[in-house]
Order: sequence, then structure tokens, then C-alpha cells
Amino acid sequence: MLVSIIDLGINNLTSVQRAFLMPLKTDDKLTVIEDDLRLNRPDLLILPGLGSFGAGMAALKERRLVDRIKIWSSEGTKVVGICLGMQLLASQSQESPGVEGLSLIPSSVERLKDNQNERVPHTGWAETKCPMASKIFPSLQSPGDFYFVHSYHLIPANTEYILARTPFGSTSFVSSVIARNILGVQFHPEKSGGKGKNLISEIVQWARHED
Repeated sequence: MLVSIIDLGINNLTSVQRAFLMPLKTDDKLTVIEDDLRLNRPDLLILPGLGSFGAGMAALKERRLVDRIKIWSSEGTKVVGICLGMQLLASQSQESPGVEGLSLIPSSVERLKDNQNERVPHTGWAETKCPMASKIFPSLQSPGDFYFVHSYHLIPANTEYILARTPFGSTSFVSSVIARNILGVQFHPEKSGGKGKNLISEIVQWARHED
């Protein structure tokens, strides 16, 4: 199996690399993608990122990866967006008006509400709750928290895309989405200790199976 991680220049690449290397088998391969030159289609594509929606999309365009990601996803590659990477899966963001996202999951991104007696940016440990039990990613509903750092959240056009939600004041936000072979997590599994390690193993196992 080929696992590839996109380097946007605005992500914590080393910790993501280390985390996804751990569950791989000896005949698996992990590569880092910096541009659209001579690339093999991966079985699992990781899109991590920190910072703004506009900067993230600009980095993808500069590396000529926008069309490549869309082609790979249409051909069956499992795509996983982490933190900003999850937001880049959306169609647009309130943070960067006029900037078009990857549109891999029909959705928009909005800023977290400031009136929830919660701090924005939302930083720290928080739980995830699954509206429906997930056999593929049981870590999302197991006891314990994931680590979050974000000010914006994704709002899917279809509630069927919602995999997990996270409490935020008197309400909640979508913290994980899935649509066919596209997965997004708003938190950082690579920074979430044993719970995050378990989820990454589940993601790798998910990528081994064809839909």
C-alpha cells in the first residue's frame, strides 16, 4: 500500500509522518508530496494543515495539486483531511471569501460562535460523539478526547456526511465527516496520544479495503 502526505509548507509534517508510519507493514511505502511531478496514485492520501483556508488553497494551487487530488479521489484513493485539511475538503469558507475549496464534500466553513462561553480559537482536548455507531472508526466513540486547535468548523450540505460531533458550549460542531472515500477530522490525531494512535491505525486499515 502506498501512503502519501501532502506538504503544504504550513503543516506539522514530521509528527504526521511519524504517526502514519507506525501502523504500516514492511511492504507498505510512505512518501511526501511537494508538487505534481511524476507522482504515483496513492492508496491513502493525507492532507494536513494549519493556518487559514486561503493560504491552504493557495499552497495547493502553487504545487499544482488541486486537480491531481480530485482525479485521485475519483479513481478511488482514500483522502483524509486533518484540521485545516478537513476544511479544505469543503466548497468555500467564511474565512476566505471568494476562494474555492476542493469541493470533495459539499459543505461550507464558518467561524465558531463567540457566544457559547467557550474560547475561540477552540484549543485543547475534547470528546467526539457519533450520531450513529461507526464500525470502521470505533475510536471516534471510545472514551477519551482528541486534541483540537481551530477557529472555524465545517458545515456539510447533507447530514449523512456527519461522522462525529463535538460539544461546544450549549451546542456542538461537526468534528468528523465522511463521504465515500473522503474522510475529514477537525482534530489532530497525531497529537492525541493513544486514542489518536488507534484512529490512525483504523484509517490505514480502512484504506486497505476497497469500497
